[in-house]
Amino acid sequence: MEQFISYGQSRIFCEKTGNGPAIAFCFHGYGENCYTYNQLAISLEDTHTVYAFDLPLHGRTEWNEGLTCTPAMWQEITTQCNPENKPVTLIGYSIGGRIALSLYQCYATCYNKLVLIAPDGLHTNFWYWFSTQTWMGNRVFKHTIAHPKFIFSLVTIADKTGLINKAMYKITRHYIDNTEQRQNLYSRWTVLRRFIPSLRTIQQLVTANHTQVRLLFGKYDKVILSRNGYRFIEPLHQQQAQVQVIDAGHQLLKEKYLPLIAKLVVE
Repeated sequence: MEQFISYGQSRIFCEKTGNGPAIAFCFHGYGENCYTYNQLAISLEDTHTVYAFDLPLHGRTEWNEGLTCTPAMWQEITTQCNPENKPVTLIGYSIGGRIALSLYQCYATCYNKLVLIAPDGLHTNFWYWFSTQTWMGNRVFKHTIAHPKFIFSLVTIADKTGLINKAMYKITRHYIDNTEQRQNLYSRWTVLRRFIPSLRTIQQLVTANHTQVRLLFGKYDKVILSRNGYRFIEPLHQQQAQVQVIDAGHQLLKEKYLPLIAKLVVE
């Protein structure tokens, strides 16, 4: 069932699937939308009521709060889907993993499980931090988006000298070759800049609240590396937090991987 959730001057688009007794909130990756979870949600419809959201400046969400979104704002949005305050499973893919981690950090008692699929947020990327967390970096980022010749040259040099791998080079070129794509990159990175998880805090909360954590990575993913997942769960109890690595790249929401993901959610 498609629905819009009102918040301030905005309308957040959400796809609700199933009527199971447990609740799951799903957050998609960069440049995607809530429909990427359609098949997974259908596979969970007997055990879960699944809410998949379009993030700000993505999909059909109409975000009119400027280039600002915080975990507190998003918690207020999602709470409208859970008036009975039932424990919720957070499912996050790629940048959606960073959203899930940040929500858990701020509202850990509201969530009983984290299922993180090739999640962003387990490693601090210097360029993302510089571009979104510093005044100077954001100014440089904005100028570069409008005048991209410098970044074209920088990315080419980084590729030729091996500072970035071929996968990162292709992804970067994809998002900077087109004017609209560059503007979207600036706006989307900036609007989500307040979602910066503190991994040490999250580890402490996972232990204190006995939260279950499941992480899934692709063996051939050159963007989100499984070693960051292993590093994250190192201080956690083995029965609480587990990592799985499968023969795949970054695109883990493909149909052939859904039975495994559904198992991670349900068990």
